[in-house]
Amino acid sequence: MRGTGRIAPLLLVSVLFSACAQEVVAHQQMERDANHILVVLELGGIPATKLKDETSRDHRFNILVDQALAGPALAVLEARDLPKTART
Repeated sequence: MRGTGRIAPLLLVSVLFSACAQEVVAHQQMERDANHILVVLELGGIPATKLKDETSRDHRFNILVDQALAGPALAVLEARDLPKTART
């Protein structure tokens, strides 16, 4: 029973970190397209983040959502026939 007092905080930290996990739902988008995707997701009730793709030679961006919202985000994008360029 003594060890359970130490496990609970570790479990809580692990759950909190997993809740913050992000998944890319649109890869290497031109900035205008990335901004459009952000608006569509926000209007669909899905918070998203635009992050510059550092591996790209030109200015491309990835769109990230919480991992738990990746499925609904992809459904919203699919319904709007987005993204126009590579998704994954």
